[in-house]
Amino acid sequence: MARPKKRILVIDDQEVFLRAILPALRSMGYIVRTVSDCLDGLQILKHQVFDLVIVDMVMPQIGGLAAIKVIRQEHPNTSILAISGYYDKLSNLVNHEDIDGILPKPIGMEMLQSTLDRIFSNKIPLNCRG
Repeated sequence: MARPKKRILVIDDQEVFLRAILPALRSMGYIVRTVSDCLDGLQILKHQVFDLVIVDMVMPQIGGLAAIKVIRQEHPNTSILAISGYYDKLSNLVNHEDIDGILPKPIGMEMLQSTLDRIFSNKIPLNCRG
């Protein structure tokens, strides 16, 4: 039996990034939804289940760090991959927040795929969660 496809929500305010990552993730076999605002992303999470949320740390209105806190509290089984063009600042936050991975922008597709493989290999399949 084929394993169910993983569902990924990408939250980033840069439309160019969203237009690039959407087909890349789909070509890797993921079901992908993108939004350009953390508030929209948090609203979507109230109605849909995702295996992973990829969230940019520097966002208008609600920043990525605040969104991560909400996601972790309300969806503890959802993996979180933080991304940022400010990787040096981001890497200092990993010890303080429950993030499953971090990547600097721009993101190389090989690095993205290996990071996703690592994240998903450490998680229980979505349909087995309680």
